[in-house]
Amino acid sequence: MEWSKTPITAEEATKRIECLPEFLRPIKEAAGAIASKSAWIEDHSGAILAGHYLDMGLIDAHDLVLFPPISREILRIYEKVNDFSLPDILIEFLAHLNGCNIFDLRIYGAPASMARNPPTIDRSRCTPLDISSGRHWRVGYALASEDDLLFASKNVGDDGQIGYFITPAGLVIGRGNGSPEVDERSGPWSNVTDWLASEIGQVR
Repeated sequence: MEWSKTPITAEEATKRIECLPEFLRPIKEAAGAIASKSAWIEDHSGAILAGHYLDMGLIDAHDLVLFPPISREILRIYEKVNDFSLPDILIEFLAHLNGCNIFDLRIYGAPASMARNPPTIDRSRCTPLDISSGRHWRVGYALASEDDLLFASKNVGDDGQIGYFITPAGLVIGRGNGSPEVDERSGPWSNVTDWLASEIGQVR
């Protein structure tokens, strides 16, 4: 799908990106570099789009998609409607950045339409992958504890994929999908910032 979007200057993109907190610095640095060449705002969602992901072969695929923050109030409704609990660190994450795509890395978010009753995915606008659906997608990855929450994934090669889980203690662990292109296990990283610093450098 081709999104309706409006071009913005590199300065405007940088201004928006620099609002991200320090614990998301690896995203700030990578996003700033990508958006320095070309950037847009998706008209319906307000997402920042930057770069052209030529590997995808799609007319409107981007190297970078940063979704705008979602309010904590809507997140509380989202949790209740979806019977789903988010750890504090992910609530803090989504309150500043409601999911993002950086090359092959996808960090899930809470689409606002999924906070409605009944929850639905709005296909008319650019939205993050739904983090509450991770409880269903987790079966495609190597075994992780039921207490660990799937919140991100990364494509590797033709059919390899790594799912990233956060533990109740705040550790981030990676689990492969059985493809020989990826290790069954990766990590752990002690926190989200360390994981971002490690993985964003490997997404291309």
